[in-house]
Amino acid sequence: MNKREIEALQDAAGRPGGWGLFKQKSTAKLAELGYFVKEKHPAYGNQFRITDAGRAALAAAESK
Repeated sequence: MNKREIEALQDAAGRPGGWGLFKQKSTAKLAELGYFVKEKHPAYGNQFRITDAGRAALAAAESK
């Protein structure tokens, strides 16, 4: 996992509700891997929310 992907997961994990704000091509594969899921945000429309798999991947990356 590269630095930007780890930062995107850390950002979402630290936000209320786990909502992530990533739009860079370098982090696009996180949703494909199941680390984020696209959901309807109450105020902002479709956004990405970190999943339990994303939190586990973040913990594994941080432990290295």
